[in-house]
Amino acid sequence: MADNKKPSSDKRVSLSSRVSKTPAKHPAAKTAPAKRGSNGGSVNLTQHTAKKAAAHQAKSKKPVGKIIMWSLMTVFLALCVVLFIVVYPLLKDMFGSGDPNAVHVPDEDVIGFTQTPSDISDKVSYYLVGLFGEDLTTQMESLALVCYDKDAGKVNIMEVPTDTILSNNDGHWAVRKIGNVWSNPKSITWCDNCKKQVFAPEIGDNTHSVCGSVLTAKEGSAPTNLIEAFNYEYSMPIDNYYLFQQGSLKETVEFLGGLDIKLEKSITLGTGDDKKHFEAGVQTLGGAQVVEYMTCDKTGVADKVNHQIARRQVWVALFQRLAALDADTMYKEVLYPVMNWDNPIKMHRLSDYMETDTKELCQLIAELGKLPKENFTFYMMPGEAAKSGGVSYYTGHKSEVAALLQQAFNPYGDPLTEANLTMEEITKTKNGDSKQQTFAQLTVEQTGIIAND
Repeated sequence: MADNKKPSSDKRVSLSSRVSKTPAKHPAAKTAPAKRGSNGGSVNLTQHTAKKAAAHQAKSKKPVGKIIMWSLMTVFLALCVVLFIVVYPLLKDMFGSGDPNAVHVPDEDVIGFTQTPSDISDKVSYYLVGLFGEDLTTQMESLALVCYDKDAGKVNIMEVPTDTILSNNDGHWAVRKIGNVWSNPKSITWCDNCKKQVFAPEIGDNTHSVCGSVLTAKEGSAPTNLIEAFNYEYSMPIDNYYLFQQGSLKETVEFLGGLDIKLEKSITLGTGDDKKHFEAGVQTLGGAQVVEYMTCDKTGVADKVNHQIARRQVWVALFQRLAALDADTMYKEVLYPVMNWDNPIKMHRLSDYMETDTKELCQLIAELGKLPKENFTFYMMPGEAAKSGGVSYYTGHKSEVAALLQQAFNPYGDPLTEANLTMEEITKTKNGDSKQQTFAQLTVEQTGIIAND
């Protein structure tokens, strides 16, 4: 959808040459070169005409029986093609692709989003990583922007509190908190004739000024709307997203045999027969215990931010366990079964089957696993808790956020300043603290194993 973007008059789009729209899924077909004749590349027209006449004469002498036979075979082959086109997709949906390692997961429609420009995509990539709430209809638990500087061999992670306020001065989002965008995507104005989203300058009296067709409201895309928050609020491209449902986090941890986590204080996790008390220190937590540990003990915006910082080590432990596997084992023994479970990891779908995306994630983790732990750095988006209209939010400090993004998240793009950000700043009563930490500071040796029932 290269042509489906906001007009240049829209001040919110300040990405300039730093970002580019999602490329088409398939490259343009190339025309095969014509074959040259055997006579030095020339063609003898007299011989060519004689051959055509002889062929026509030979055809006219074919017996009727053979003509009927060939006609029946043609009809039969046509029926086979029709049956394949109609029946095969149905069988594929019912029984899978036939590949024992195929991953089939229905995904939300991605209308299009801004990715890393092609001229620097071999040097840097950007991703979203996060954890959903209790289900896909509730506020997200955590959300982070990941910048992988391939040339420098460094990974920087900016955590964005899910209570962060969105500017929304043009009604681009249906909600004001970034953590609620996925569950409440903004409906879009759509032209069925042009097959694209239409923006204000082309909207006439409920018609598309370009083609005159009546415009309709189309349900918005959850991933597109969330990614646009990073495209427009923070002027950052996004190449893919890896968002864990609580069920997929639980299953991933269980397939890995648990995570070793250093508890700062004793804690009781689980209920009923599954209730278990853990003393302070390094403990091996199972899947359900990790999910509860990630989502408990927080009330209020400031407490949620502190909780997110304290749980960084869970992400580090998860990465350690996955990176200890080679890409093939990681795919077959962990992420393939997780993606075929009831609550798969949400990621950008490139095809009906998600082998490509899932295997790319495995290869990415294996590649990152070769980097020194000191080269991975967490940052909390600078800001503070504040209220607007009686509602509690987290508000980023615009100047500090711009400085952090330019310093750690924009190694090869055009310079980024406050003017590039459309984010809203409610107040600034103090300087923000990014709570910078490296993976090396959060690493715990992963040796414990919990049997997978």
